[in-house]
Amino acid sequence: MCTTEHFDTKSYEYNSESKIGCYLIHGFSSTTCEVRDLAKFLGKNGYHTKADNLPGHATTVEDCNNTKYTEWLEFVEQGLAEMSVTCDKIFVIGMSMGGALALHLASMFPIDGVVTGAAVLRFKKHFKLTYLNPLVCYFIPKRDKIKQHNMISERPPLIYGYSKYPMKGVNEFRKMIPIIKNELPKIKCPVLIQYSEVDDTARKINVEIIKNGVASKDVSIIEYHKVSHHIYDDKPEHEQIFADVLQFLNLNR
Repeated sequence: MCTTEHFDTKSYEYNSESKIGCYLIHGFSSTTCEVRDLAKFLGKNGYHTKADNLPGHATTVEDCNNTKYTEWLEFVEQGLAEMSVTCDKIFVIGMSMGGALALHLASMFPIDGVVTGAAVLRFKKHFKLTYLNPLVCYFIPKRDKIKQHNMISERPPLIYGYSKYPMKGVNEFRKMIPIIKNELPKIKCPVLIQYSEVDDTARKINVEIIKNGVASKDVSIIEYHKVSHHIYDDKPEHEQIFADVLQFLNLNR
């Protein structure tokens, strides 16, 4: 199995007695490892938190390559719907592709706020992944992650989930992006955008896409300077990032 040390097959749920829910979504080809600490932290601070592995994740690269983007959309829609049964208020928090999925949910459901961490709505290798990969992925279905990183910072890249990119899965992600971009004007709830200036995966253009696309009058943007793409698990600025999420939730609960 092509996995890394940052790999978790488990689902997490904390403080289920609370009537204020936070649905957390991890990133592409990763696992709940990315968001479990944030889920635990928010659970200790009065929120009912839940994080599940997306279809095609926490299993095998081949499984991810055989998963359609519609399965990701349907999965998070179902997850949020289930949480709404027991919660009076709900927030959605997403990391990387999970940030894109969080925006999708915010466009569909009357949630109380959405948080995106290092959200990706435009690939850093835009031309290759948008125009070449849809053909090449059938001949080269996976690529080593470590070889795809060209970090802006001097820190070595942290590799989460699978050690290889499922390139057919990347193509499904590509198909989903324009759908979510078109949904942004439907988002009217408060939005918190968190990103790192040294993130080589979610470039700053993603912040502009979200900020300029949503209809919300309450959009907060916070930039960090040391943390990697894995904004909710990497340790630099860890406490500040969690505190900023908690403050946003407390202000809008």
